Amino acid sequence: MAILHRSLGLLVLALFGAGCGSSDDPASPADLAGRCGQGWVEACEAAGCDPSNASWSDCRINGWSGYRAPESCPVESGYPGDGDAPCAPKPDEGFQLRFGPADYTDQAEIDKHLIPAGAQEIECVYLALPNTEERFLGQLVGRIRPGVHHTQLRFMEREPTSSSESEFCLPIGGEYLHMGQTPDFQVPDLRVPNPSPGTKSGGLDFQGSAIKLEPGRVLALELHYINSQADPVLREGWVNFYYQKPDEVAAVLNAIQLIGVGIRVPPKSTGVVRRACAAPNPLTITHLQGHSHEGATRFTAWVRRAATGELTRVYESYDPVEPALLTYSPRMQNTEPDRARGRAGGTSGPIHLDAGDSLVWECEIDNPGDTPIVDGGPNANGDQMCYTFGNFIADDPAGESLWGCGSGETPAF
Repeated sequence: MAILHRSLGLLVLALFGAGCGSSDDPASPADLAGRCGQGWVEACEAAGCDPSNASWSDCRINGWSGYRAPESCPVESGYPGDGDAPCAPKPDEGFQLRFGPADYTDQAEIDKHLIPAGAQEIECVYLALPNTEERFLGQLVGRIRPGVHHTQLRFMEREPTSSSESEFCLPIGGEYLHMGQTPDFQVPDLRVPNPSPGTKSGGLDFQGSAIKLEPGRVLALELHYINSQADPVLREGWVNFYYQKPDEVAAVLNAIQLIGVGIRVPPKSTGVVRRACAAPNPLTITHLQGHSHEGATRFTAWVRRAATGELTRVYESYDPVEPALLTYSPRMQNTEPDRARGRAGGTSGPIHLDAGDSLVWECEIDNPGDTPIVDGGPNANGDQMCYTFGNFIADDPAGESLWGCGSGETPAF
């Protein structure tokens, strides 16, 4: 696999989860209304959306559909995806970041960004945020040309200055934002109030929630391309950031990135890697997503209470290539995990942790090969990662903006 690095100098989290309909779990409008609260269908239809389109409906997280896709601004390169380009936001509404050819009429420039037929590559892209003052992110929309298998996004304080420092864009440094497993991804519009806002009961209700956009930061994208077509595909993508007004921000979303190192699974065996990290301060978990590589068959996370030692399973996913991202909201009903069917799931509702409570996570890894599986980058020689990403809201707004953990303890059950 080729590993390519490009500095273009100049998406937050994914707010999608299972529960109130998804592209592989179609739901009727009645089903959506029943799961997501009465009045959702009427509000959706009044706003001009399609309540049966559960593949993008943020009924899954918000109880109604406030998302608005940006208008298309097609380009003319002659490659698939020309019509996918979104129009940039107005300057007072946000900004657009783009990577790809600087000139569609320059074949040499086009050639720099082509992925040959049958190739599989990982590309690292670094895009500087243009805002010169602190802003807040209320909606994120990404469009990547066909051929990308998944896109991971992270904020970094600066662009890497050496090839060794940027050998893999993620998860080295920075703040985890989002993992999109389709060429297009979107965070529903958090700037639009709910038609029937409920009482905030702790955790995220998705009204007035936002990610802080600090000036001078860099958006790092790790793009995993798999070109199964007979012709080359073009590396190009557009990411739109839409501002939320500071006086409308009720809660700031912070990042969770818990790193489990010390992986070693002997040849011809199945191993389990288990780690735990304690919350440094009281916080409420809003999203969780496991991260591992092909060969991992299960990713499970529990909450462990410091006072009692009680363990509660909150997350389980079985596909390392398309890991579930679960949302924990008062309005969100997650499905129960089903190992026999390979259906991911977890608990429902906000997950509050007191200082000292822990998140425990575990990866089950198969190793049919003749050499041990150890810590490694994305599918490097079959090696593995066992990390937990997500988001939280701090009880103290002036507290930690990142819950990070470099290795974690190894708890015994």
